[in-house]
Amino acid sequence: MKTVMLIAIAFAVALPAAAQEGPFKEVRVVPDKARVDSRRCPVEVVFTGTIDIGPSAGRDFFFHYRWERSDGTRGNLKVVRPRPGQRSVNVRERWRVGERGREVEAGATLHVNSGGTRIEAASPRVKVRCS
Repeated sequence: MKTVMLIAIAFAVALPAAAQEGPFKEVRVVPDKARVDSRRCPVEVVFTGTIDIGPSAGRDFFFHYRWERSDGTRGNLKVVRPRPGQRSVNVRERWRVGERGREVEAGATLHVNSGGTRIEAASPRVKVRCS
């Protein structure tokens, strides 16, 4: 039962966040690797967020985003002004993680907002083991 619950939780975290209404269709975050075993640490993990923009976003549409890492670190708030007709924006978070003799799990959550619409998506966790 415990295993089934853990699988369900892991699956739910990996699902993209879909906006019910507003300017965003969907927000997803994926890491560039699932697991790292390395002798050289820290290693760089790159999280890529894809923000799909819905048809309700007007010509002068802009939005803010911020990354939050699983260690609690929050990035600066950034502003994006997509080109007219642009329906998707990719943003990246690079993180050097890990230290010798330890195993950690690292993840990142992308927080996106525009006006009264707020949406977030969390990445799957990346296991980093440094020997």
